[in-house]
Amino acid sequence: GGDGGDGSAGGAGGAGGAATQREEEEEAAAEEASALSPLPPLLALMRAQRADLEVQLAACTALEAVARGDAARAKAVVREGGVKALLFALRTHMKSEEVGLVAVSALRRCSAVNDKVAAIMVAANAPAMLCAALKRHDLLLPLQRDGCAALANLVLRSADGAKATVAAADGVEALVGGLVRCRERDGGRVADPEALASGCDALQKLVETEPGLLARVERANGKRFLAAPPGGSR
Repeated sequence: GGDGGDGSAGGAGGAGGAATQREEEEEAAAEEASALSPLPPLLALMRAQRADLEVQLAACTALEAVARGDAARAKAVVREGGVKALLFALRTHMKSEEVGLVAVSALRRCSAVNDKVAAIMVAANAPAMLCAALKRHDLLLPLQRDGCAALANLVLRSADGAKATVAAADGVEALVGGLVRCRERDGGRVADPEALASGCDALQKLVETEPGLLARVERANGKRFLAAPPGGSR
């Protein structure tokens, strides 16, 4: 009889644990929904007020905060149309360092999600816009590092992304410039090792795909970022 009592108590405890876990999952889901619920009206506002610098800056800042959360939230930004909104803001307010910083940071988070998202970004002309931002704000270190990482993700995840980067005005040169900034040391350490590693891989892929690019890379002082030039064994 005693064993039955213990089993009953254990069962009750198990049920209580399951209920607690279910409540925690429901709370997490509600919190996630709450975090993402402002996206549709925010993006609608961005579409309606494209020329308003303050609106676009505030909206890009909010999108960046969501995308920075985790991959699922970055994916939600993409799903709701956030990539196009960020790119429009970047293009319309290209002179603004503040918009550039948050928009490119958000695009970096989105570009890291998966290959499908990278394809969406490439189709929306992200490589050309990232190259333009990198060229425009060549001394803005955080933007250079985020832009380099985003561009590298698009090159590595998408053959079309690689083609678009090569086709963009000064695309290869913009990637090399970003790599220079990623390599700069901050307190004795490489400032952005993740962006540096992916950027080097992207540059290597571009040159291996189109060996003719090597001359452009060399002129941009980027040969040091290549593991081995094409035909290096010759």
